[in-house]
Amino acid sequence: MAQADAPSDLGIVGAYALTPDIFDAIERTPPGKNGEVQLTDALRILLKQRPVYAFQFDGRRLDIGTKQDWMRANLILGLEQEPWRSTIEDVIREHPEGRRIARKVAGAGKPTGGHGRK
Repeated sequence: MAQADAPSDLGIVGAYALTPDIFDAIERTPPGKNGEVQLTDALRILLKQRPVYAFQFDGRRLDIGTKQDWMRANLILGLEQEPWRSTIEDVIREHPEGRRIARKVAGAGKPTGGHGRK
């Protein structure tokens, strides 16, 4: 679906407080993408019977849809607060691959000769 065709600019971030009638709606929901029953499709069925409420917030959203996204989000949040930041630093310092990556990242910030090209 093109962004211009989207019904809203809001998204679901994965935290729900649902009433028991969602189970009946799930049972009546046909499989969707990849043959899986989608909770959002069940919520659409429920919405035809009664109001469904949401909480809109202003803030940062980190996608954790893949294992890599989950790891990225955890590193971002971990680097922002102790004691997690120190733990990440320790792993980078202690693990051979962490040291290699640290050298690579440190080298990326060094000025180069010539016309600023590497």
